[in-house]
Amino acid sequence: MTNVPLIPCHYFLQLSELLKARGINAEEWLKHHGLSLKDLQGKVQFIECKHYIKLIKVAIDYPGQGDLGLRLGQSLAINSHGTLGFALLNCASLGQALALFQRFVVLRTPLLAIQAKSLATFERFTFVELYNISTIRQAFLEACVMALQSTLRILYPNQTVVHNIEFDWPQPDYWHHYAQQFDCQVRFEREAVVMDIDQSILSQPLPGRDLQSLRLAEQYCQTELDAFVHKDDVAAQVYQWLMLMPAPQRTLELVAKKMHLSPRTLHRHLLNQQQSFKDLLVRVNKTQASQLFAKGWTVAAVAQQLGYADVANFRRAFKRWFGMAPQQYLQQWLS
Repeated sequence: MTNVPLIPCHYFLQLSELLKARGINAEEWLKHHGLSLKDLQGKVQFIECKHYIKLIKVAIDYPGQGDLGLRLGQSLAINSHGTLGFALLNCASLGQALALFQRFVVLRTPLLAIQAKSLATFERFTFVELYNISTIRQAFLEACVMALQSTLRILYPNQTVVHNIEFDWPQPDYWHHYAQQFDCQVRFEREAVVMDIDQSILSQPLPGRDLQSLRLAEQYCQTELDAFVHKDDVAAQVYQWLMLMPAPQRTLELVAKKMHLSPRTLHRHLLNQQQSFKDLLVRVNKTQASQLFAKGWTVAAVAQQLGYADVANFRRAFKRWFGMAPQQYLQQWLS
């Protein structure tokens, strides 16, 4: 799991139907990657990340498909999320549903995590990609944000739930589609991809709540999660904590505390997996440096974000990671 994981194929059928409705031959789209609609309906449950990214990239590169991420997110009904969707429908409150979504989102996409932070009058949910998906990032995150808003609309149909949505890319050519799809303020060129929800609504009861059904669905989700992410894969858990923590907090001691382990025990578990905390930290730094450069950040800004007070030290570290200086990387990979 510490390498880029296998991706569940849960939403590929919906994407195939969406492409078909837009006049694109979905079978031809899949055939180029050794798949068919029959595969997605039966034997193929997971796909390698590199093939997943390639399939999505080909789909959004078809003429007129720039807004495909938004359209996909809109098309996902709550039952598209399987047992997770059923669990959400039976939550007692919106706050409980969002906490459950954060906990089990990995079952639908292991490429994403969602951080929650309480601000003055609203709860801020930040969408954090855990791996480098720069070639499909905008479409991927548009689909995730739109899918979550669509789910919230179903859970709480008679009230506007989302207060504000922010994206960290420039306003796209199809910006008017955002106005059509989102029922709140949408801002571009912000610091991160976030969704703000008024705190006053989080504790209000949901109309479809059923405690017994919730417990059953949550149990199924946990069983699925245990099968998907093995509890003994400590290195994968460390990687995800490092991706979610600010750079100054990325220490063995603080990660061990998050995982309710002693530093010595965590170190021993990593050695048993032939991993080290230092190597995992390097992997996280490489991933985040690539992500930030893809967003157009400067070398100095990336260095500061990754906890380097001295840009020269960051340049030396970057050259060890990638075998080239940051400017050479920018010219070679992002030109």
